Amino acid sequence: MYALQFIFDGGSASILGGYFATSRTITLLKFVTLLSAVFVLDASETFMRQHSRHLLEYPIMVALTTFFMLLLISANHIMSTFLSLVGFSLGLYVLILYDANRRPSREAGLKYYYLSTLSSGLILYGILLIYALAGTGNFDELFFVFTTKMQFQENTLLMTALLLVLAGFFFKLSAFPGHL
Repeated sequence: MYALQFIFDGGSASILGGYFATSRTITLLKFVTLLSAVFVLDASETFMRQHSRHLLEYPIMVALTTFFMLLLISANHIMSTFLSLVGFSLGLYVLILYDANRRPSREAGLKYYYLSTLSSGLILYGILLIYALAGTGNFDELFFVFTTKMQFQENTLLMTALLLVLAGFFFKLSAFPGHL
């Protein structure tokens, strides 16, 4: 019980002009992400040894993708979230296309790339609408503006913006209903 209280207590601090934040919870999530990356690299050791190509790029791409995931975890602004998500997705495209000599790998990589491009456009348009309505992109300030100054149910443009961002994230994550 005390361990959970230690992890989830404590204030959050903004860094880099409010674009990123840090707290104990964020640090814990980053630690879990780094452990997962080490597990993936350890589990894929046999694959790298038995593969026909030289796989020096594989650990580098996993490390780069992990770096963008760490940035995504601590993002505290709409644009830092979007750029971190795009960087993470680009690393995944390369990892999916790693066996480009196999047809299913090429097909999956190209489908994921095209769907992600569409979803990036949806997310950016939603972000533009949110920024135009609120005048800020910081999550703390957005929460304050949306809870105090705007009536959420009555603002059709805000509902449209949030729907675009959500639909874009579902496509980007290949989650239902964007799991084509």
